[in-house]
Amino acid sequence: MTKPVVITEDEITLALQLINPLTSEFGPSKYKDRHREGLMEIIRAKVEGKAIPEIVRPQAQPTQEVMAALRASLESAKAGRGRQGP
Repeated sequence: MTKPVVITEDEITLALQLINPLTSEFGPSKYKDRHREGLMEIIRAKVEGKAIPEIVRPQAQPTQEVMAALRASLESAKAGRGRQGP
C-alpha cells in the first residue's frame, strides 16, 4: 500500500517561484521534432544501404535532493535576472 504524498506550503511556494519566471506562451513553431528527424535519418541510411548512425545515449547523472536542486535553480534564475535588469 502506498502512502499519500504530502506537499508542504513551502514546497508549493518554492515550485511556483521557480516555474513562474519561466512561463511563457507556447509557440510550437519554436520546436523541432528531433526524434522524427533522427528516425528519418536512420530510415534513409537503411534504404540507401548505408551504415546506420550510432545512437548516442546520455550518461545518467547522480540524483540529488530535490528541494536543494529547486532552491539552487531558483537562486540561479534570480541571479540571471539581476544581471539583465527587470
